[in-house]
Amino acid sequence: MPTVDLHVHSSFSARPSEWFLQRLGARESYTDPEVIYREARNRGMSYVTITDHNEIRGSLQLKERYPQRVFTGVEATAYFPENGCKVHVLIYGLDEAQFVMVDKLRTDIYQLRDYIKEQNLAHAVAHATYAVNNRLNREYFERLLLLFDYFEAINGSRSRMANEILTDVLATLTPEKIDALYGKYKIEPFSDTAWIKGLTGGTDDHSGLFIGKTFTEAQGDSVELFIEQLKKKRSAPGGRHNDYQGLAFAIYKIAYDFSRTRSSALSSSLFHTIHSYIFEEKAIGLKDRLMIKKMKYSKESRENGLKRLIVDVIDAFQADKDLEVDERLNLLYDKIAHAADHLFKMFIEGVEQDLKYGNMFSLINRISGTIPGIFLSLPFFTTMNLIHESRTLLNELTVEYGDRRQARNRQVLCFTDSAADLPDLQQSVKACSDGDRMHSDLIMVTCARNAGEETGMQDGRIILPHVHSYTPEFFTETALAFPSLLKSIKIISARDPDVIYLLSPGPVGLLGMLASRLLHIPCRSIYQPGYQHQIAELFGDDVLRDFSEDFLRWFYSMADQIIVGDNISKEELVHKGYDPDKLISSGTIPAPVRRSLLPLMQQEALPMVG
Repeated sequence: MPTVDLHVHSSFSARPSEWFLQRLGARESYTDPEVIYREARNRGMSYVTITDHNEIRGSLQLKERYPQRVFTGVEATAYFPENGCKVHVLIYGLDEAQFVMVDKLRTDIYQLRDYIKEQNLAHAVAHATYAVNNRLNREYFERLLLLFDYFEAINGSRSRMANEILTDVLATLTPEKIDALYGKYKIEPFSDTAWIKGLTGGTDDHSGLFIGKTFTEAQGDSVELFIEQLKKKRSAPGGRHNDYQGLAFAIYKIAYDFSRTRSSALSSSLFHTIHSYIFEEKAIGLKDRLMIKKMKYSKESRENGLKRLIVDVIDAFQADKDLEVDERLNLLYDKIAHAADHLFKMFIEGVEQDLKYGNMFSLINRISGTIPGIFLSLPFFTTMNLIHESRTLLNELTVEYGDRRQARNRQVLCFTDSAADLPDLQQSVKACSDGDRMHSDLIMVTCARNAGEETGMQDGRIILPHVHSYTPEFFTETALAFPSLLKSIKIISARDPDVIYLLSPGPVGLLGMLASRLLHIPCRSIYQPGYQHQIAELFGDDVLRDFSEDFLRWFYSMADQIIVGDNISKEELVHKGYDPDKLISSGTIPAPVRRSLLPLMQQEALPMVG
């Protein structure tokens, strides 16, 4: 059956939405239209289109060269006049005169819809659950259900969860639901069968990496017949969804393309060197081969995480040049995670020595040494946050319309730094009541105690990869284990949690807090008074004691709710600066979960000596 990637951007798309690219001064895409055509055809696409933002020149240029294989397209940025909410509408098969009208009318989405309908233009609402300018909510999504009959069900730059929830919502529509929405908003539906939606798919590719990996199938032995099938709602989406990892590398690729357009610090940086081998599949010349060999066996390379990364990446990609794009990106992610771990381990070991000898000035100076590790990790944290920031709307749509996620058990992850917690809690990992409609899996998350320990899902609990262990002098039994940031975030994200509990304020607890923020899911901290009591005994110095208590108050308060046991005075916590609106009794959580967690809420913290 004929296939088309119905959402692709070229070098005619100018203004990027990503903060990183805006700060660089980069364009939204640097992919030449000819490259799009070649890649799409090589990957099995029957026909080709380009959908630049509010620009048609790229698709017109390509259509002139390949009139039998190309049709025009545009991604029009439309606005709801009530609140300025942005919506992207993909439009196909339009001519230059129609584009001029689309560009004029897109400031009012109601007028744009009427013109599209009048002209009988093939179209689809792009990534309909993604809040382009943070103004999309359930009301405006429901307005879209009335305004349009065609939706991009698989957007190749959005998560599987977002695409599947949208698809399921559209599948639940009925004549009665459309009538109810009409009564609510008084918007005339697009057609007499507005509960039946036409579905499309496209990569939303800006980097050239994923062209043709997400697509739309429809009958049609010509461009014109294919477009007619779209209008008749006889199309089906297929192919790749995205994740934070793919989105980060797409941004990397655009930044790399930007660096090639001018002479700058970026163009001669480590970033550019690595990416020339990844994205161009560049063969190593004799000069580079000798340089790489020298770096590989040098002491400096062994100790310098960034130089080691260059060597490892080039070695890996030269060893297997036939890897598919997702395989290449997974391999690169692992290499970057390893390099970041190396840098953070060096930092932690240095801090350990500084604390041991009381060298506070050196401790402060070491912070600058973490910058390369932060630089390597930050893009992945940024894109994980970006790809999940519509979760509130998705949750509302799930409750209102239902989706396949309701059939699965709710995933509750409990983060603890203490291996001593695991035996008792492990017996409580079971499905438990959570309201009337859903069950929960309670899964403990901790960190491996050494580098050789097996990680991932083990016996109903998640063991995160280990970077370093540190035993302060005031701990008698348990070392603090520091997990790998990038490797751990990948494991946690793949589990697709619904809520996170923080059981301890150590490295694993902090990672759980970070994960809750990046995934936009609720986070609850379990208040344990033992930490405050032991800190008071440990630190005679008022400044250090106050600093430590401030940290604990910050840690617990970063959660959406602070669960306290019946033996703890809420009034005392409020007096210490805790938000009373966040303090909840342990009796308010489901009984089976409470039975599992209550011992932790009442126990003393890890054994310390004064």
